[in-house]
Amino acid sequence: MNSDSFFLFGASVPTLVLHMAPFVVVFVVGFIYVILRRLSVIQRMSLNAGIYGNVIVVLAGTYSIVLGFAIIVVWGFHGKQIEVQSKEVSALENIESLSRSFPIQIRREIQDDILTYVNLVQDVEWPLLDEGGQSEQAADVLRALLHVYTDMPGKERYSTIISQSLRDYNDVTHNRRLRIASSYYRVDTKLWLVLIIGGIVIILQSFFLDVKSGLFHWWLITVQTMVISLAISLVYELDHPYSGVVKIEPNQFSRILTGMQDLRH
Repeated sequence: MNSDSFFLFGASVPTLVLHMAPFVVVFVVGFIYVILRRLSVIQRMSLNAGIYGNVIVVLAGTYSIVLGFAIIVVWGFHGKQIEVQSKEVSALENIESLSRSFPIQIRREIQDDILTYVNLVQDVEWPLLDEGGQSEQAADVLRALLHVYTDMPGKERYSTIISQSLRDYNDVTHNRRLRIASSYYRVDTKLWLVLIIGGIVIILQSFFLDVKSGLFHWWLITVQTMVISLAISLVYELDHPYSGVVKIEPNQFSRILTGMQDLRH
């Protein structure tokens, strides 16, 4: 997928449009309010602040709980993705460290496979993750790495090291599967409808509060619209952990490259 776009309900959304959306929404809502105020529509339809205000408080409170829940869920998922990457990298580092106990030819073969895998993850697989994709080349390199251990001559002498290396290898493949599988996860469409429609309802209801000062009323609606729009935008960006402003970068894999390059010089 192009790194300059997101997906919403299966449709591509340019990143710039997504980032500008909250401000556009605020401008449109503020403009509509000014027009309705000038036409005296709001003054004619204003409802009793006591009774109607209580209704808005209840609805806004319920909506805030749902919105807060959505943010907590996607933020927790975002953190889980970082943890999975950390475990995958740690297992690769363990494999590389254990490889130093083998003869130089085998050690070089293991290290070359690790370097190739890390480069493929960073350059090929990572951009594919936002669509739930993966690199078959990276999977092939992992299989080649496994064969280094299973086909190793005289492996009985290194049985303990090989056993630990294979456990770390299993950790790598397990966390890679988790990383790829979790890239398919998205906030359910029903929850998106609740967040978007609920936000619209809350904002529209605020139009008809009986507030004497037009400027103060406009300010309240503008601030409320901005907060809701930014919160929904945050949920959307966190729901796409491999693209956007808060995307997860493969920085921890770079640590392996730096460490192994230092080792070889």
